[in-house]
Amino acid sequence: GAFFHNNLAGFHRLDGQGHELWGTVLLHLDSKNSQISSRLARAMDIGPRLESVRREHYARVLAQLNQRNLSTDLREVIDGQVVAMRAKAG
Repeated sequence: GAFFHNNLAGFHRLDGQGHELWGTVLLHLDSKNSQISSRLARAMDIGPRLESVRREHYARVLAQLNQRNLSTDLREVIDGQVVAMRAKAG
């Protein structure tokens, strides 16, 4: 969790690899412990406030997550982030 919460430069890399890693880790953790995956997902509550390039990377990973079979805990967080991103776009 420290990488996502305390390493903003690495997490929000301009090439989007930090966000892709976030999505991969969430999916892996969700199958093991949904409460931890949902807590870790909160690292991207700031997604709508990112500048456009990083926001696009985040939106792509979020769309991929949104299509997966997620636990109830993680689904609640991801759905909220999708709503926040749509509000930002609209």
